[in-house]
Amino acid sequence: MDWISVEDELPKVGTAVFTIGKFKDKPATNHVVAQLNDDGKWLVGYTLNGDRYVLVVFETFPTHWMPPPEPPK
Repeated sequence: MDWISVEDELPKVGTAVFTIGKFKDKPATNHVVAQLNDDGKWLVGYTLNGDRYVLVVFETFPTHWMPPPEPPK
């Protein structure tokens, strides 16, 4: 899979994707699994124990994204 520029295409709102971007105008070195919210913010969330949802909202500036691979069977 190739990285997709956010200038070329955005993922569907609410779909988890791998992202990479900038922090204070410097390239980020870590990849973040995030979802694009309908207000344009990128959200990170995890489901714990199947019934507890923890949502962390942070401001990030992804420059590229890609869909994750299919999970193992």
